[in-house]
Amino acid sequence: MQTTINRKYFEFPEMVEHHFRFLEQELGFIMVEASETFIQYRSQLFFVNIYHGRQSYEVGFEVGRIDEAPLRYGLSALLMVVVPEYNGNTFFQARDKKTLQKSVERLAQIVKAHCHYLLMGDLETWKKLENIRQLEKKQLHQNYFVRPTKNEALGAWQRRDYEEVICKYETIETDLTEIERRRLACARKKIKEIKE
Repeated sequence: MQTTINRKYFEFPEMVEHHFRFLEQELGFIMVEASETFIQYRSQLFFVNIYHGRQSYEVGFEVGRIDEAPLRYGLSALLMVVVPEYNGNTFFQARDKKTLQKSVERLAQIVKAHCHYLLMGDLETWKKLENIRQLEKKQLHQNYFVRPTKNEALGAWQRRDYEEVICKYETIETDLTEIERRRLACARKKIKEIKE
């Protein structure tokens, strides 16, 4: 049986307030929420979440635009845009106060060094972030919907189940290859012939 750690003794809010003071002093953010595991800052345009995972003990940083909430970007996504060559650690995990202190301090150093302009509202960087999000979304769509649907349609084609071929391919018609378009046209023709 795992023992429960009393987060109150970690003093996470105090650590965050100390190390992320630059958000308030330099960037105009205001702390709007503080708990033993979650802190949120807001400016007129953005929100920043700093958290200590309740089960994972991950120490993380997220940022998003208030007008796009709850959409948010984690530190690794931010660094891919603002410092593509960055290859340092962005994953922190802390199960004790000393490690948490070091993790929050390092997280604040990374954010201050590399995300300052972004948090000031650099629109070009936000556009790059959005482009990355759209690419990731498209990749997920390909991996979890288009590819399996194509496989199902191919199976139906091999079974000569033309109605199923049509049903599957029509849901992903914009993603079809030339061969798949020909199969769809052929399946439609076969169905039309059967009905006549």
